[in-house]
Amino acid sequence: MREQLGRVRAAAQALIQAHVDLLRAELAVIGEQIQQIAAMVGGIVALAIYAVLLLAIGGTLFMGEWLFGSIGWGVLHGMLLAIGIIISLALLVIEAPRTLITRPLLWGVVAGVALTLVLGLNVPHNLSVVVGEWVTANVAPTLDPAWAPAVVAGVIFAVIFAIAGLVIGARGQGVLGAVSGLVVGALGGFLVGLVFGGLVFGWQPAAAAGVTAGLSVWIALMARAASQANLDPQARFEKLWPRQSYESALETKEWVEQEWTTRLRRPGSE
Repeated sequence: MREQLGRVRAAAQALIQAHVDLLRAELAVIGEQIQQIAAMVGGIVALAIYAVLLLAIGGTLFMGEWLFGSIGWGVLHGMLLAIGIIISLALLVIEAPRTLITRPLLWGVVAGVALTLVLGLNVPHNLSVVVGEWVTANVAPTLDPAWAPAVVAGVIFAVIFAIAGLVIGARGQGVLGAVSGLVVGALGGFLVGLVFGGLVFGWQPAAAAGVTAGLSVWIALMARAASQANLDPQARFEKLWPRQSYESALETKEWVEQEWTTRLRRPGSE
C-alpha cells in the first residue's frame, strides 16, 4: 500500500512539475509576444506623435510661406499662438472668468485688423511723404527727398513714444524711470518710424504684421488682466480634495472612539 501511495505521489508530483514547466514555456512565449507587441505599439505611438508634430510645425511654416511670403512669419505666429493658448489653458485650469480670455482676444482681433488696414493702405508712408515734402520745401531744404518720409516719421514716432515712455516710467520708478522711459521710447519710436515711414507695405507683409500685433495684444492684455484679477488657484485645487468623505470619516472615527470609551466605562465591561 505504501509503495502504491508513493508511486501515486511521485506521479502526481511529476504531473504537477510537467504542468509548471508547460506554464513557464507558455509564459516565456507570451512574454516575447508581449514585448514584440509593446515595441510595435511604441512605434505606432512614436510615429503618431511625429505625424502630429510634423503637421503642426510643418503646417505653421507652410501657412507662413503661403499666406505671408516667409517661413519666419510662420515660426513667429506659431510661437505666439502657442503662448496664448498656454496662458488660456492655465486660466481655464484655475477656473478664471472666461472674459479674461475672450475680451483680450477681441481687442487683439481689432488691433490686428486695424494694423493690417493701416499698413496695407500705406497710411504711415503716404502721410510721411506729404509731411516730408512740406519739410523739405519749408523747413529743411537740404534734406534728401528720398529720406524725408523716413526721417519725418522717425521724429514723429520718437516724440510719441518718448512721451509714452516718460509717463509709464514716471509711474513706476520716479525720476530715474521717467528719464529711462524717455530715452528708450525716443530710440524705439525713431526706429519704428523709420520702418513705417520709409517702407512701402504690400498686403502680405501688412497682414503678417497685423497677425503678429493681434496675437501680441491678446497675450499682453490677457496676462495683464490675469495679474490684476483676484484669482485664487488654491481654492480651485481644494475642490479636488474629497472634503465630504474626509469629514465624514473623521466624524465616524470620533463616534467609534466615543462609543468605545463609553462601553469601557460601563460596569462589568472588564
